[in-house]
Formats: sequence, structure tokens, C-alpha cells
Amino acid sequence: MERTARTHALDWLRVGGTGAVLLFHSARFFDAGDWHVKNPTIDPNLDIFATILIQWLMPLFFILSGAGAWMALQRQSAGKFAASKVTRLFVPLLFGVLVLAPPQVYLERLTHNQYTGSFLSWLPQYVDGMYAFGGNFAWMGLHLWYLLVLFIWSIVTLPLCLALKNSAAQRAAAFLARPGMAFLLVLPVLALELALDPGSLLAVKSMGGWSPLVYVIFYMFGFLLPADERLPRALVRLWPVAAALAVIIPVAILATDTDINNLPYPSAQFALITALRDLNGVSWLFAIIGLGYRYLTFNNRFLEAANEATLPFYTLHQTVLIILGSFVVQLQWPNLAKYAFIAPTATVVILAIYFLLIKPFRITRYLFGLKTSKRGAERRPAA
Repeated sequence: MERTARTHALDWLRVGGTGAVLLFHSARFFDAGDWHVKNPTIDPNLDIFATILIQWLMPLFFILSGAGAWMALQRQSAGKFAASKVTRLFVPLLFGVLVLAPPQVYLERLTHNQYTGSFLSWLPQYVDGMYAFGGNFAWMGLHLWYLLVLFIWSIVTLPLCLALKNSAAQRAAAFLARPGMAFLLVLPVLALELALDPGSLLAVKSMGGWSPLVYVIFYMFGFLLPADERLPRALVRLWPVAAALAVIIPVAILATDTDINNLPYPSAQFALITALRDLNGVSWLFAIIGLGYRYLTFNNRFLEAANEATLPFYTLHQTVLIILGSFVVQLQWPNLAKYAFIAPTATVVILAIYFLLIKPFRITRYLFGLKTSKRGAERRPAA
């Protein structure tokens, strides 16, 4: 498929989002939540930074993935599309579960005083029980849960996408392009979140700050995004309003002095705070996507190279961060100095691994979800 200005905007957002994921996870050492490895003290600034990013970061990836599905299905059969998801998503996930996740789980056990021996002596324990259910085996690949959830939704929604991929999707996109109609995206997200008891397994927001069920809504919105050019144009017009809401809504939530985790379910207060949170996330998304469509419609060599590297970069980044961070958090440095060292150093290490060990070789390209032939890599749009 010919690359267009709007396609370039999506590519830039994908590259920028991948960089933001690294910045977000670099901040997780210092925020108020639990994580695999933690700094001895919390940094309020990095805690706020992580809280802002989690509102929109993973929903953005599912929107971009949905847009990629639209473009792929314009030139691929359903069978080829499904097969590409196996090689593009499931193979890197399996590699991550078996190779990239064990060091992270080990360092979590070590730094949480749950184990005291070496990595090699602990390794046989990796298969003892399921991670998140009291065991060690990281069946979702830890940070690679995104690949698992995306793989599931890509296959489950395939019949719907095939039914919508022509005039129906264009009509839906044209409707959402009407003034303010894009904000209707909040309604199915809110309805699903209110329907799920916060204590249920499917409502747990440990996967990027949202329930895994909610991501299918963002994925389908992304599928509609390239279907009619009026929808991207509408988001360009909408971004200043969306940006204003993204700033105002958190202030409104803070003014209530309410922790949603302490609110009874169901209750009017719970519904109100959830609605404000969902509207805030959608506002961030529309502001970012609108700005991308407005200013990031160009192509260059950096974008072409970076776009191919996004999936290996994402697959590698947390393992590198956890290993590096486990040493840095022990240093007697200011928290911001630790953060300023961790993020760029991890970037250099990840890129070195990518250029030296992944990009040049067919087997590693395959394991990290890349096309194994140069010609195929040039033809393939980003997932």
C-alpha cells in the first residue's frame, strides 16, 4: 500500500509512543505503585509524570494497531492477516515469555526479599506457578501483555473488521467526524467499565492502567480512523479543545479530593470519577492524534528506520530497564539524576542490541516480529 501523509503521521505517533513507553517505565522505579524493582524513595514529580502517561499511552497503541489493521486488510486476505499476527505478535510474545521475562521476575523476587540466591539457581523455579497468581511463570510476558491482548483482539474482531472494511466503516467514520461526535468514544468505554465490578479479574487495570476488555473499543476506533479522511481532519480541528480538557479534568478530579479506589461500587461518585477519568484519557488521545495529523505528515530516513525498530525496541525495553535499574536505584544519587541516567542509557543499550544482534540476522528478525527478507520488510506496513 502506498504510504501517505496520514500514514506517516501514524508512523510518527507509533515511534513517539514507543519512546514514551520507555520514559514511562523508567519512571516506574520512582512512582508510588509497586513494580518489579523499586527505588528506596518515591519521587512526586516522576509519580505525576507516570500518572499522566498511563491515561493515554496504551490506548494510543491499540488505536494505532486498529488503524494498521484497516490498512493491512485493504491488501491482505483474512488468512494472511491472521497468519501475520502469529509471526508479528505471538512469536515475539513466546520469545519474551521464555527469554526476556525470567530476569525480570528473578530481580523482582530478589529485590522484594523473596529469594536470595543467584539467577541460575533460581531459574528452575520460573515454571513454578503462574505470575500474578502467586507463582513465577510470566505467561503474559510481563510488559508483553500488549502483544497478547492485541493478538487476541486482532483475531476475535477479524470477522467484524471484514464486515466493516468497506462502506460501513466509512459511514461510521464520517459520523464520528461530525463536530464533537468523536467524544462518543467515551460512552462504550464508560459503559464497559461501569458494568465490570472493580474486584473482578477482567476489571483489573494492571495492564497499562485500563481493563484489557476496554482496549477492543480503542482498537475498533483505530480501525475506523483511516476509513474516511474526514475523521482525521475532524481530530485536527478538535485537538485544541481536547488538549484543554486534558488539562482541566485532572484539576477537577483533584478538587474532589477523592480516591476512586476507596469509593463504593456501584455508586454515583464512582460513576462520576470513572467518567471524568475516561473523558480525560480520550481527550489526551484526541489531542495527541490531532497534533500528529496536523504536524507529522512528512517522511524521512529516520522515520523509516525507527518505524521498523519499534517492535523490537518495545519487546526489549523493560528487560534492559529492570536489569540496569536494579543497580542504579542502589546508588546514592538524587532521584532525578538516576532517572536521567536510566532512560538514555537503556536507550543506547537497546539500540545496540537491535542493530548488532537483531536487525542483521534472519532468525533474530523472526523472533522479534520483523520480516525476514529485505524486500518483504520494505513492502510491509507497521502493525
